[in-house]
Amino acid sequence: MPNGVLNFFKGLAVLGCFIRVSGRSRFESEQMNSDENQLFPTWTVKVEIPPRFQANVWAQIAARESSRRPLWDQLRDWVAAEFCKPHLAPALVTLGLTLSIALAYMQAQDTNVMKGKELEARYLETINPLAHMSHST
Repeated sequence: MPNGVLNFFKGLAVLGCFIRVSGRSRFESEQMNSDENQLFPTWTVKVEIPPRFQANVWAQIAARESSRRPLWDQLRDWVAAEFCKPHLAPALVTLGLTLSIALAYMQAQDTNVMKGKELEARYLETINPLAHMSHST
């Protein structure tokens, strides 16, 4: 076990001793602390690290770094994974239809304005005799 983890557990043990002995007399507390302090050197934790552990960790880190892809590819994959679910189909169809109708309406408005101006010009030509003369001469 790494020294940091071992020190952490020793600190917890000391903290536990402090909490337990806080209600005792000073003599009992000192005697208990000296007894427990004598036990710490005999307390050992043996952890077996698998063979080539460090090399495997670095290999995993290298594999993750090499597999990094551009943000747009990650975004595309996320959208494909999240929105290709059956429970979202009605909402996506509704959204698609709404957007299609809205775009068609805006396009039709532009076309109607242009046709309206053209019809207005034709009407003015039919009721204005000067407009006929300028085109015929």
